[in-house]
Parts: sequence; C-alpha cells; structure tokens
Amino acid sequence: RAMPKKVPEAELLHSRGNTEVSRGLYREALGTYAAALAELGAVSVNRPDSPRTVRAGTLRSNRALCCLRMENPKPELALAEAELCQELRPDWCKGFYRKATALAALDRLGEARLVLCAARRISPSDPEVAVELMTVHTKIFGLETESATFRVGAALDILEIFDTEPELTLAAATDLNEILLPGGDCDDEDAVEAREDALRAFVLGKGADTLWRRQNAMGANWKVECGNGTMSQLGKVAKAAPQLEQELLAINRLADTKERGDECKDGVPNCKEAPKASGPLKPPQAVGRRSGAARRSRKAQPLGSAFSQFADGDEADAKEAPVVPADPLAKPPNQLLAAETAAPPKPAAKDAPPVADAPPARA
Repeated sequence: RAMPKKVPEAELLHSRGNTEVSRGLYREALGTYAAALAELGAVSVNRPDSPRTVRAGTLRSNRALCCLRMENPKPELALAEAELCQELRPDWCKGFYRKATALAALDRLGEARLVLCAARRISPSDPEVAVELMTVHTKIFGLETESATFRVGAALDILEIFDTEPELTLAAATDLNEILLPGGDCDDEDAVEAREDALRAFVLGKGADTLWRRQNAMGANWKVECGNGTMSQLGKVAKAAPQLEQELLAINRLADTKERGDECKDGVPNCKEAPKASGPLKPPQAVGRRSGAARRSRKAQPLGSAFSQFADGDEADAKEAPVVPADPLAKPPNQLLAAETAAPPKPAAKDAPPVADAPPARA
C-alpha cells in the first residue's frame, strides 16, 4: 500500500498561522508565518505563478495583516510586507489592498486612494477594495454631494476607470477645469472658500497623479477622448497642477498667519506688530569645518540597514529553519519585528476576526 504523501512543513505552518489569526493571536501568527517563509527557502520573483512564490506572497500578505491588527500596530512594517507581497504576486488584488490599508493607517490617504484604484482595475467586484476605497474617498472628499470638494473626488474616480464611456470622461475633465481653473477674480467669499477646499482635496487626494495616469493609460476609448477635447481639458489642469500646489501652500501660510496674529499685513485684523530689533544686526556666526573623523562618524547608513530585522525570510535555508519557539518573535532571524515590538494581545473582540489568506491548494 502506498504511503500517504507528507504535507510540507511550510504548509503546516501556514495553516497554523491562519488558525492563530482567527483566534486573534496576531503576534504569535507573525512568528509562525516567518517560520513558514524560512521553510520555503529562496523564491524567484520572475516566476510569480510558481506554487512556492504564490505561497510566499500569501504569507507576506498575512504578515501585513498581523502588523496592522496587533495590540500595538506597526503600519510602517505592514507597508513593507505588503510591498514584498506585491513583488512576489504583482497581479494579486489582495497585495494592493494590504498596501492601501497600511498607507491609510499612516494617514497617507492620497497614495492609498491611488493603490485602491489600481486594485479596482484588477478586480472590479472585490468587496474589500470597494469598502476601503469608499472609506478613503470619504475622508478626503467628504459626503456632501453638492460641494465642490465632492465633485472633485467624483471626477477623479471616473478618470481612474480607464474604460469609462467617453461622455462621462469628458464631463469629469470639464468639471475639474471649472472648479480648479475658474478664471477671473471672484468676490463671493463662499465661492472662494469652496474652491480652496476643493483645491486642498485635489492635492491631498493626489489628483495630479490621477491626471498623469489617465493621460498615459491608452484606454479603450483613447482615440475618441483625443478628438472630443477630453485630453485637452486634462492637459490644462495637469499643466496647472504645480501652480495649484503653490497656491494651496500660500493659502495655508496665510491662514496660519491670521490664526497666530504674529505678522501685520494690510487687511488682516487683530494683528500684532513684530518686535523691532534694537541695535545693529549681528553677523551670522561662522560654522567651523568638521574634522574628518566627525564627518566619517555621521556617514549615512544604507537604506537596507533600516530593515535588517526582516531580511526576506524566503531566502533562508529551509533545512536550517528552526522550529517556532515559545517566543515567536525571537526567531527566525528573518522576522519582521523584534521580540519587544508588542505585548501579548488582548482577547479577540466579539465581532468576527479577519480571515487570513488560506494556503494555496497543492497540485
């Protein structure tokens, strides 16, 4: 009688980590997934369809989830794991989703929006992507459908769908022009304030990046869009984008000045006169040249050293991968977090815990 085939150790560790995630034991799961990566050994990013590469990418995705759900979340490390996942599985929607949630946790909402829009193009019906995109969109553009800010967000979302009907794309490009490049002076304070809010949302939401991507997308209707004036409208806003950012910077500086009242300008009420200096101005103090030893001691460290704690676990020798110890963050050495990153997790909440990505089926 044939002996049953032995289940690979990496698959067993993967399943154990998923069980720990379902119980809310994110810190323990983080170490279990690291051990599974060590068992896999080196994988090639040039073979994204290889079963070992697929598993490695899934493990990186699950580690990103753990970094965000730990008692002391580490979104910057979750972002690093999500980017490693994308390197291994560049066309997997979940990798984009993990990266976007990490960016949103870091309050980098514009970048998160761009990543989610890319994920939506890969998987238009993915419910997780749709919910997260709506959440990020609301934080940037609000929910007042009649406001200029909301209209900017709606236009940018249409432009991120490259196979949109040409009429809708033209309407979105025209709306952006009318809101951001009105032309002429406006004496209506409400209109001025509405445009400033829309300008702020455009910059925060990385609107210039959306315009660049749309102009270079070569979607299904690109010939029609070139002929009906869509690309001309987008080109005007894209060309003005640097000036729009400078305008927003000036608006923010003026608002700070009014709030502090520390600088007197025409038309600014309740300002304070800046104190006048008494006596002649002192010349700037010369800065001495540092010695060679001092310069060497401040030499910049390579970027890779910042992530030395989590050198790719999938590059370790599978035969030397240690069994997961009592403290899962202490070993293996290729783990993302050091042992002191977080205290033991609290019991799982009453609501359903997140589900980790299951191991791929064996051939």
